[in-house]
Amino acid sequence: MAECPLGMNGSCPQNGQNEEDEVLNYHTYLKLDKLLNSQVMQSGRKNKAVHDEHLFIITHQAYELWFKQVLHEIDSVREMFLLPLLDESKTLLILNRLQRVTLILKLMVDQIDILETMTPLDFLEFRLQLSTSSGFQSLQFRLLENKLGVLESSRVKYNQQHYAKVFEREDQKQQLNESVEQDSLFQLVERWLERTPGLAFKSFNFWELYKRSVNRWLQDIILIPAQNTDDPKAKEEMMAEYKKQKPDNNKVILGIQSNIRLGVGGAVGLNLCQRVPADLRAGSPTVRPPMALLGLEIVLRFH
Repeated sequence: MAECPLGMNGSCPQNGQNEEDEVLNYHTYLKLDKLLNSQVMQSGRKNKAVHDEHLFIITHQAYELWFKQVLHEIDSVREMFLLPLLDESKTLLILNRLQRVTLILKLMVDQIDILETMTPLDFLEFRLQLSTSSGFQSLQFRLLENKLGVLESSRVKYNQQHYAKVFEREDQKQQLNESVEQDSLFQLVERWLERTPGLAFKSFNFWELYKRSVNRWLQDIILIPAQNTDDPKAKEEMMAEYKKQKPDNNKVILGIQSNIRLGVGGAVGLNLCQRVPADLRAGSPTVRPPMALLGLEIVLRFH
């Protein structure tokens, strides 16, 4: 009899029953036996398991599941833009799916607050057991970057080497190559905009409106919170970020499209997102990114 792939703690179909023959219910539909038994704590292999490693695993698995959903949404939108002529009746559907992506990204950022309940010392209790494992090795995150349109020149090297070096399996290399060779979401949206008349017409100038939108967004999300905070360190960091972003966005506005970088931060340890301090964020209204001006809820990636 073949060994159950779930291990000692798993729950396999009984009496030789195949998964296809199982009664469909909440448990079997969501494959909960596999899902809930996939948290293997490395700290427990030789010694008593470290309590917080379980949270660490769950958080990163949740990120990977959300990455999968975001890729699912982005791919569906890219498919619609890949058609020779975009079906305008699909515009609301595209907006809905990109808005869904925006909300998922917001949720992923908020998950950091949960992970931060684990102190650095708690993390060090099991970090050595993880060997060279790193969030930089997340394949889905790299696929997401490529499909959104992150430029090669914008990447930060991991251990002074190209990000693709950490992926050795042929299927992973193939997925990465395809994600680079295929048109990114940014490229597809850019082509669509190039075919869209009316970007400059009489008193209407799209890029001037976009410039104002970008500058207003930078003020709302970085400059004003920086001016209002009493934390000197936070003020210094946020003002430095504001000064760094301002020139880049002016380049975008001037039409140097190669400096536009679409996407989101990555998993924990990947500088997921530059965030306004929690005490400021809690009292601030939700600020939408300026790409909403295009009618597309796409998040601009700022480093």
